[in-house]
Amino acid sequence: LAKFTSHVVLVDNYAVQRSTDRGKNGLGSLIRRLDETARDSTLTVYSSSLDRDSKDAPAPLEWVASSIKGGLRQVEVRLLEARDFPKITHDRFLRFDTFVAELGAGVELFEGERTRRLTTFTLKPDGQKQRDLEEKLRAHSRRKWTWKRREAAPA
Repeated sequence: LAKFTSHVVLVDNYAVQRSTDRGKNGLGSLIRRLDETARDSTLTVYSSSLDRDSKDAPAPLEWVASSIKGGLRQVEVRLLEARDFPKITHDRFLRFDTFVAELGAGVELFEGERTRRLTTFTLKPDGQKQRDLEEKLRAHSRRKWTWKRREAAPA
């Protein structure tokens, strides 16, 4: 799906909180895999943060700027306060343009070769429900960071 998608959206309350090490976490692995397979796509991440005061990007996300090299044109991370996210949704999903992959365990699915626990994964056509949730999350996000792929200088 990533090869034929122009916009990917991840909704996972814990994606940023679980990001603990460069490339050794579900979010980092997902970004790396999308960058390897997507074609000039954008990724928007909706997640939460326990750190209310910081205006800086969470440390595990700082490497994203230098990691975008191939298929991802842009990565945007929008954070909500941890207490607000579950008031809007408990769902975890990836939306690839018009298809939605519901992720029972969220980005934990991408943390290694195998998941550590049983989980569900459902792929279905996009519905209005996911887009409505994305709009609510966008409206309630408190912080936003955007990274764009570095373009090669003209010769």
